[in-house]
Amino acid sequence: MRRPHLLVLIPFLLRPLHGQEAFPQTDTLRLCERRSELLTVKDKLHVWIGTLDTFRLEGAVRLLRDDLAKVGSDADILLVEGRDHGSLFRPHPELWPDGMLARIHKEMRAQYDAAPGSVK
Repeated sequence: MRRPHLLVLIPFLLRPLHGQEAFPQTDTLRLCERRSELLTVKDKLHVWIGTLDTFRLEGAVRLLRDDLAKVGSDADILLVEGRDHGSLFRPHPELWPDGMLARIHKEMRAQYDAAPGSVK
């Protein structure tokens, strides 16, 4: 029986500095170009972050979003205006009226119910 996963991803992207190849193994664009199976992540990769993130991760997520868009990925990258690391979970009128965790649980349940052989 397949079980749904909850994946929390905090990307730390390091770019070459001043034309040097600093950390090529962390370059998401290069990684996606080499491994095309990483591009088809619909309903598997969700990165939701506030634009005022407490740990300043929004810059890394913007880079990730741009890199994945360049190679045609279908990942769900969402930057929520005015939210930080702590306030992201609170209800949002359009995105998650009942709170972010309620939306996550609802989507996970839908994936589970749609899977072949799932117990309903």
